[in-house]
This record gives sequence, C-alpha cells and structure tokens, in this order.
Amino acid sequence: MEPIKKHVRYPSRTVNYEDVHEICEISALASTQTPTQCSNHQFIPKLKIKSDDHNILFDIDFPQSGCISICEIITIFETKYNIPYTSFFLVFDGKIVNKWQYIFKHQITQLQNTVELVPRMLGGNDVLDMIMMPINMIFSPIIAPFVLIGEIFEFLAALLLFIIKFTVWLFKFIAWLMFDLLNPANFSADFISGFITIVYAICSAAINLVVTLISLSTTAIGNLFSSTFWGWDQSNLTSEDKQSAYFKNAKNCRNKKCYLSQHNTIPFSMLFGTILCPPLGVFMEYGMTGWLNILLCSVLTLLFYFPGLIYALLIIYNN
Repeated sequence: MEPIKKHVRYPSRTVNYEDVHEICEISALASTQTPTQCSNHQFIPKLKIKSDDHNILFDIDFPQSGCISICEIITIFETKYNIPYTSFFLVFDGKIVNKWQYIFKHQITQLQNTVELVPRMLGGNDVLDMIMMPINMIFSPIIAPFVLIGEIFEFLAALLLFIIKFTVWLFKFIAWLMFDLLNPANFSADFISGFITIVYAICSAAINLVVTLISLSTTAIGNLFSSTFWGWDQSNLTSEDKQSAYFKNAKNCRNKKCYLSQHNTIPFSMLFGTILCPPLGVFMEYGMTGWLNILLCSVLTLLFYFPGLIYALLIIYNN
C-alpha cells in the first residue's frame, strides 16, 4: 500500500514530505560551501525565537538535515508556553511564515537569525495602536531631536532662573552681613541695649523682692487688723462662755459669739467700714436686700467719695 502524499506549498515550488529531506540536504551542502567567518571563530547558524518585546525566548540548533519546521516551533509554543497558534503570527525575514513552511540553514546569517512572535489582532482590539504605529515609526525619529532640544532649553532656562535668584539672595546676604551684623554702630548699640537690659533685670528682681516682702507683711497686718473689726471673738473661752446659749446651741450660732450694740447706737466696725468704703457700710446695715441703696451709694461714691459717704451715713443713722 502506497503512503499518502501530502503536498505543501513552498515559495518556489510545490513539494511533498518525501522531498523535504532532499531539500534539507541540499541546503546543508550549500551552507557548508559558503561559511560566514567571524573575527576568531566560524559562524554557527542558530535560529533564535524572539517575543514581541524583543526578548529572546529560546534558541534552536539546526539538525543534520539543515532545516527547521515552523510546525515544530508552533508546537513548542503550544506545549511549553501554553500559547495557542490562533493567537500569534511567526515572522521571519520580514514575512509571515505559515505552519507548513521550513527555515533552511543557508537562510541564516549573523544579522538575520530570529523568528519573531507577533500577537494576532482579535476582534479589532488596539486598532488605534495599529494605525498610530506606522505614524510613530515615521515621525518619532523626526520629532525626538526637537523634543530633546526643547528639554535642553527648558533646563537652561531653569538653571538661569536659579542663578539669578541665587545672585539676588547672595547680594542681600552680603548687605545684611556688612550693614547689620558687622556694623560697628549697630554692634555698639546692641551691646549697650543688652547691658541696660541686664542691669534693669537685676535691679527689677531686687525691687520685686522688696515689694513682695512688703506686700506679704502688709497682708498679714491687714488680716490681723480686719479680723479685729469684722472677725469673730478670738479670745479664749471662759467658764461663762461655756455655759452660754451660743456655745451650747452650736448649730444656730455656729460656735461664734455675737456682740449686740446698745440701743440707738452704731457699732464701731460698721462706722469704720463706712468711712473706708461707703457702699460697704450700707451693705453691713441692709445686706443684699438693700441692693438699690448699695447701687445708689456706689454711684455717689464715684462722684469724689463725699456724696456717697454722706448718703451712707444718712441711711445708717436714720434706720
């Protein structure tokens, strides 16, 4: 039974799989007859598989037959990288290669030795990118130098502005240093004012100490004097005091002794308080219930004291 011959289309002619080995042997013979020499060693043809971002994915060495099947490369992508064939193209020498084609050893040079993987455009995605790609490829090399020149001018303008600002600041700093900080007149004035401030602080501290001592002494004497007139009885308790009602009935008298003045007379403490402050005498006589008289006496006292004193004495003695 004869084997079934499957024909594939090649750029120059139509061949079957039985002729492939013969073609590979011819290409291998041709490549050995014209080797490409490097600086120190003989060039060994090797096919490089590159992704769309120009990264080398893997290399393929040519077998003894001298040809590599595109189907073999597609199988590596589908099995090792899990990339289906329907999602990419393979480009070699600027042309799309099909699944049934071969790459021969004599086609590989130092400058042309890669097969590039290009993703397919499914459903019209990135149409704008496809449209702009040739435009960018054409105009980017033209526009890039002008952009670079513009960035250089921008940097120079910023540098010039910085130099101007720094120069202005430097002149201001030198002026302040010469006319303010190192000026002998200002230095002497600052020295004298500082010396006066220190002397004033020392004297003020001494005076404040004396004033504080006098204030404390005056307060102590005043407290003793005021308690003598307006305070409770500070004498020792006698036997008569202990038998009195104010001492026994502590809840009402609150342990304090009250002194009653004689009939139709005014206590000396109230008279003394009225002389010191007329509204105080009115308050001692009426309490807060006489707030109107206290307010009127205060207003009269503000009129040079004597009207308020006369009004307070009249109210107290006419009660």
